[in-house]
Amino acid sequence: MTFLRPANGNKHFYEHAHEAPFAMATPLVILSFGSIFIGYVSRDMMIGLGSDFWGNALFTLPSNNYVLESEWLDSSIKTIPLIFSFSGVGLAIYQYLFAYNSLYTLKTTSLGLSLYTFLNRKWFFDKVYNDWVSESLLNVAYRETYQNMDRGLLEFFGPQGFSNQVYKYTTKINQFSLGFVFYYLFLLVGGLFIFLFFFSNWSFVLAIFEPALFVILGLILFIILTNTNITSNY
Repeated sequence: MTFLRPANGNKHFYEHAHEAPFAMATPLVILSFGSIFIGYVSRDMMIGLGSDFWGNALFTLPSNNYVLESEWLDSSIKTIPLIFSFSGVGLAIYQYLFAYNSLYTLKTTSLGLSLYTFLNRKWFFDKVYNDWVSESLLNVAYRETYQNMDRGLLEFFGPQGFSNQVYKYTTKINQFSLGFVFYYLFLLVGGLFIFLFFFSNWSFVLAIFEPALFVILGLILFIILTNTNITSNY
C-alpha cells in the first residue's frame, strides 16, 4: 500500500511536499541516536552476565545457556555483524547514488535478474508457505469445516435444520387429514391400541427387543422419510 499502490491523496498535497523543518528534524535525529545505541548502552543491564532484568520471563535451561561463553569472545568477533551491517548500508548508498548505471546494467543481465528476483521475493519463503502450507490448510478448512460441518452437520441438526425437518414432517402429517370421520376414528383407535399394548407389555417388549433397536429403527425411519422427501422434490 505504501510503495506499490497508486497514491490516494490529493495532488495539492504532493505538490507542496517538503522535508521536515529544523524544529521537527532535530528531535528525530536525537531519538535516532537513542534508537541506534540504546542496545549497546543497556546491554549489560538487560542481558549481561548475572543480570536478573527479565526475571523468569525469559527462561533458559542451563544446558542451553551460552551467555558465559559469549562474554569471553574477542571484541573483534563481536563487531563482525556491525561491520557487515554498515558495509551493506554504505555499498547500497554508493551504488544508488554514484553507480546507478552499472547497477542497472547488472540487474538487466540474466544472472543479475535471477539474483534480483530471488532476493526481491524474499528467498521464495512466502511462495513456499502460501502454496504448500497456507493454501492446503485453507482448502481443508473450506472442505471439512465449512462445507461438511458448518453447512452440513450444524445446519442439518442445528436450529435451521431442525425447523426444516419439523416443517417437513408436519406437512406429511397434514396429508392424513382427509376430512372423513371414520378415518379419524380408525387412527384414534389404532393409536390407542398400540399405546395400550406397549404400556401393558413393556417388560415383555424390552425382554425381546434391545432398547438400542428402537433408536436404530427411528433413525432408519427418519432417513427413509428424508430421502423420500428429497426424491419427491426432484
